[in-house]
Amino acid sequence: MAQSPYAPSAVASIPAEVQQMAAYSQLGNFKKEYQPSFTNPLAIIGILIGSIVLDIAVLVALITFTGYLFYYLLIVPVLVLIWAINALKHYNWRIYLFNEGYIHARGSQLELFRWDQIQAVYVNVTRSRSRVNMNFQVRRGDGALWKYGSAIKGHSELGAQVQEAVTRVQLPRVIEAFNSGAQIPFGRLNVNGQGINDGKKIIPWDQIGTIEMNQGKVAVRQNGRLLTLSSIKASEVPNFNLLMSLVQYVVSRRQPQAYPQY
Repeated sequence: MAQSPYAPSAVASIPAEVQQMAAYSQLGNFKKEYQPSFTNPLAIIGILIGSIVLDIAVLVALITFTGYLFYYLLIVPVLVLIWAINALKHYNWRIYLFNEGYIHARGSQLELFRWDQIQAVYVNVTRSRSRVNMNFQVRRGDGALWKYGSAIKGHSELGAQVQEAVTRVQLPRVIEAFNSGAQIPFGRLNVNGQGINDGKKIIPWDQIGTIEMNQGKVAVRQNGRLLTLSSIKASEVPNFNLLMSLVQYVVSRRQPQAYPQY
């Protein structure tokens, strides 16, 4: 008897139609489910109405007792309304992550994303003192583009998982194409046997250590110095993680091998 690729507890949490699509598409073992912070539309509407009523009550009280209008309180309902619209847009989203891809459920509508069918991942990373936030977009081979952000709990973790998996699948064929002499495009950046170019200038391989994100921009570490390509945002570069891995591969091949002394 064939063994199920899912643990019993995992099977109970995955809808039957998702299990069927995953099995048919050979997605492998189930890893984790991601869902929005707010999954009840009535709760979202309740928070919206309650926040507006409370804001109006505070505003009236302040005008009554102080005679002053605090204009910044007028912004609160607008901000809450924007939040509510975004929350209502995502409340029925569920992302089921597997070894070989993920299934995005929006109510009864299912979208399949196999790692080998994803064309590009775009990542926007912002940092604060307390955390790193990663919003990302996934473009499938058929052109469909899906955006994931703070409405989904654990979206930064999910983004990291998607990046790593897509890189794992795409890197071998990208390396093969590079070694055959092809130029590999990453949006406005191109990688070839000479180095990295942005369409205007080329940075040769003997001046490249790594390629990184620096305050949202693409940066190349040259001979210990960090050179920021100010006109290119990292969020505009497709598969930035794949680009970093390819550069690491090329640079490591160019470094002289250390042999033991006898």
